[in-house]
Amino acid sequence: RVAADGNAQLEAIMDEMERMTIELRDEVEKQYARRCALSANSCKEAAYEGCVTSYTDQAECSADYIKIGECGSCGAVFDFTTSNVRIPKAYMSNGPGSSPDTPSLKETVCYTNAITDFMVRQAEEVKAGSVFQEIPQTYFGAHNGLFRFYPARQTGVCGGYDPRVRPWFTAASSGPKDVVLVLDISGSMHFQNRWSLAKQAAIAVLNSLSIADHFGVVLFSTDAKMLSGSSRRSRMQLATEENVKNAIDALERVTVGGSTNFLAAFRLAFDVLDHSVEQESTSRCHTAVLFLTDGEMTYPEDANVEDVYDLVLSRNAEHGATLFTYSLGNGADRVVPKNLACSTGGIWSPIPDGDNLAAYMSAYYKLFAIGLGGEENKDFVAWVEPYLYESGEDYGTTTSAPVYDRSVSPPIWLGVVGVDFTVGAMTRVVGGSDAYSVVLQKLVDTSVARCPALTDTDLPCLIESLRREVGAESSCNTDNCATSMRTEPETCGGDEHYPVNLWVNQDFKDVGFHAIKPYKERTCCGLGKEEDAEFGGGAGTCGRLEAAGISDTVVYVVAAVGVVVVCITIYSLMTRSRRKRREAVAQAGAGPPQQQVQPGFYPSTSAPAAPTNVQMSHLAPAPTVYLGAGASQTQGVTYVPAPAVASDQPYGTEPVVAVPVAQMPDPSQTYAASAPMKPEYQ
Repeated sequence: RVAADGNAQLEAIMDEMERMTIELRDEVEKQYARRCALSANSCKEAAYEGCVTSYTDQAECSADYIKIGECGSCGAVFDFTTSNVRIPKAYMSNGPGSSPDTPSLKETVCYTNAITDFMVRQAEEVKAGSVFQEIPQTYFGAHNGLFRFYPARQTGVCGGYDPRVRPWFTAASSGPKDVVLVLDISGSMHFQNRWSLAKQAAIAVLNSLSIADHFGVVLFSTDAKMLSGSSRRSRMQLATEENVKNAIDALERVTVGGSTNFLAAFRLAFDVLDHSVEQESTSRCHTAVLFLTDGEMTYPEDANVEDVYDLVLSRNAEHGATLFTYSLGNGADRVVPKNLACSTGGIWSPIPDGDNLAAYMSAYYKLFAIGLGGEENKDFVAWVEPYLYESGEDYGTTTSAPVYDRSVSPPIWLGVVGVDFTVGAMTRVVGGSDAYSVVLQKLVDTSVARCPALTDTDLPCLIESLRREVGAESSCNTDNCATSMRTEPETCGGDEHYPVNLWVNQDFKDVGFHAIKPYKERTCCGLGKEEDAEFGGGAGTCGRLEAAGISDTVVYVVAAVGVVVVCITIYSLMTRSRRKRREAVAQAGAGPPQQQVQPGFYPSTSAPAAPTNVQMSHLAPAPTVYLGAGASQTQGVTYVPAPAVASDQPYGTEPVVAVPVAQMPDPSQTYAASAPMKPEYQ
């Protein structure tokens, strides 16, 4: 009954998040439709910027909402009466606090000011209801990179956040998808830093995937192989955080060399798709193949480009994959990649050496986004795997939905709205030792259950318009598309239509052109009202009880009682520790019991002797294990620094993994270090 109640509460939370997401989408679409009626004065000094602007007098000091590591137990400043704006630094050429560079961004700041009141009302409804125990964060990421966020709080890295490369954004823009990266690693990729650029671009694509997606990576030169090193066909993987991380780590170890064999590359790519379908390791939705080369086909010597066309068209008949092709550098083949893209409804991009390859490759999802604006997809929402917040302390998950200008036909994609919630709050309602696994599986099941349809009759011409935006050379001269169709929203005016100063204040601007005050100073609660007014936008106090009307006498009494309680607690812990130590020593002869987190030391009969400076662990609370260099808290498991290993030892400089604490090693055995290990669910 408890498990059933927990699952019911989890479903209620997810249903409510989806409802909030759809309502927020409708509000953004409504305010966008009204944008041209706004006067310049209506948005002058009206927005809160995420780096230079302090907040209203209603800002709150909270240690329990979203935990900010830099602030410790004192808490951080949040303003639940307003939202704020973040813009990538590439579009703020005059530094934090300056006016955005483009009319599109200025207009987006202005019309999204109006959605703040709606965000506040949603939060008030949440507080009055019974589904949520805390207020979800809500936001809008625009097609141009602007990010509006509620409740308002300071951002850690100014200009460092671009919503368009985040999984929640691409998941809602494209729906579930299979993505196969086909990357040239021939010898010419040494030149002009090409492999480094290709690697960065591939990583950007991988980081944008969500748990609704599957992916594979094919590397080719004289022959083709999977990223894992296998030359045999393999299936795609679900884009979990762990699988993506492993792929990125493997990319870092790739070396380049050899000739260029397009045939082998595409043969293996379609083998991967075939095998994935057979093994049901697929999203069963949209499929994209991203092909990158910097040269022409040089192997085998008798290779014919017609063979490449025939292979791709025949093998792709079963999958209907869209090919996005990229010719990097002046020596790259421009004919074959372009013809392949045109024949599969995709886009070919010629990219000069040194250009932003990552921006080209990670924008592939736009093709899907422009085709999802039909009425049949209006209630589509996406979910993403739990991720670590920017604060580095809490995990959250997001439900998101695409936003369109539906006043025109076909609808024009504007961006994505999101509602996010801490995973900890979800696991608490589920309860039990497997709560995290239950939540994760529910998110996966919900993510892959919906495949938005690409049924717009104007889709071929919309795609042709996207090609022309890349450049005239990328056009496929599609029949019946003589006139380009709009794929991005138009502004109501130029720079002169918008005020010079959009921000309420620049209180956190510091001396210097791009200088701002430190993050900790901007976001953490101060010690008193005066400090908070300066650094926290009027937040409540932290550490001083006088402001709450509590007398000094009460403070001293509370402090004295606290000292007594601490002393009693320490004595109790020491007594219990000694008892556990005696019990563990008594059990040592039987060897340590098997647990979910396995020991990282092994008897000398199966491993070489340990370095002389390895120290075995002492007894401590059971969830603790030695791992890595630095204490942190992740998913409820505490980690502490491991003993260092001398650099002249054969085990290298990596910290060793000691046995799980609360288990005493057998003193008659010699132990050796193994590779660092993590809990199974990470």
